Amino acid sequence: MSSFENRIAAIEGGISVIACSSGSVAVAMSILNIVLAVDEIISSSALYGGTLNLFGGLRSFGIEVKYVNEAIPDLIKPLIIDSTTATPYIL
Repeated sequence: MSSFENRIAAIEGGISVIACSSGSVAVAMSILNIVLAVDEIISSSALYGGTLNLFGGLRSFGIEVKYVNEAIPDLIKPLIIDSTTATPYIL
């Protein structure tokens, strides 16, 4: 780790940190480390445009994204299927 990453890990009480050059890279690294091809993500539709663009490109990796307008558990639960891997909401 770099000196910067070591300092951030110490401040945050973490074991390790990876510094990214942009928020979009951080989102891509996070998502691509928890989903596989054939997986599915349920996400808010109220995202930063760059994240929407990233999610739009995931289909070429075999990853589907379903969008919901509101974080209402009763609206999200019916969308969850066996291949749903990641959702930004805690149900």
